[in-house]
Amino acid sequence: MRVELGHEQLRRRITGSAIVVVNELKPGLDEKLYERALILKLYIRAIRG
Repeated sequence: MRVELGHEQLRRRITGSAIVVVNELKPGLDEKLYERALILKLYIRAIRG
């Protein structure tokens, strides 16, 4: 089942995921690591719904 998100919901999901990634990995790492971790976090959240 596919769920359509509004702009505000999508923004909150992306921002929340980014905050979780930074808190888990801690500051100071290469930007590419954060990018990959954020992609994985968004993918996992999409699967869980």
